Amino acid sequence: MSTLTRTRAALLHAVVSLCLLAIYLLALALTWYPNPYFCLQSVLKINSLTLVGVGLLGPLLTLYLYKPGKPGLVVDLIVIGVLQLVCLAPGVWFSYLERPAFLVYVGTRMEVVNYQGIDLGKLPDGVAPASPPPLVYAQPASSREENLALVMAYMERGVGLAQFAERYRDYHPHWDEMVSNSLTRRIDTRDQEPLRSRAQAFADDHGYPAEALAFFDINTRDGFDVLVMEVQGAKIVGVLGLDR
Repeated sequence: MSTLTRTRAALLHAVVSLCLLAIYLLALALTWYPNPYFCLQSVLKINSLTLVGVGLLGPLLTLYLYKPGKPGLVVDLIVIGVLQLVCLAPGVWFSYLERPAFLVYVGTRMEVVNYQGIDLGKLPDGVAPASPPPLVYAQPASSREENLALVMAYMERGVGLAQFAERYRDYHPHWDEMVSNSLTRRIDTRDQEPLRSRAQAFADDHGYPAEALAFFDINTRDGFDVLVMEVQGAKIVGVLGLDR
């Protein structure tokens, strides 16, 4: 360590820290937040404290404290490493809490529901969270009483239909209905030239005929986006990313 200058020590620390952050974020993308949920759930925003603490604060402290031959230098570096771990911990914890459990079709749109947003004990038989999150259909109200109960739940507790795990159903019997009510049909029936152009460009870029794709409005952590899925098979292709 004594052969390193202060600047080189800080740069080395920065490189190591950035490599560790890259491994951490890659692990999130491969496990709890597979594509496209990494972007939809704003994982970088969830981990903002971690990114600053590990990637910036640690190397800056090294730049400030490091001095070749300084008594107690090893202790200083250990303390910096501990501080970085402290910054990493909340990122891991919140990423764990906010990891997506289901992709839920509600009305005419999709919603990503995390593990904290539903009561797993109320899930119907045969429905279980997984990674990547399975697609399910949220059964709408079938009577005025049910509709009123759902409205009251939303008004009193902010709980929408997507949070009622007991209403989750297999999407397959409803897929044709879901596609017919999707944004795909509104692209064709309303004056949506910018949206139509982006949808066509997306299809061309991914090697699909436009009619082979379904476009769904989707609620994200930061607002709204457009989720693109195959009409045959309901496979997620990507996110359109429109500013609409």
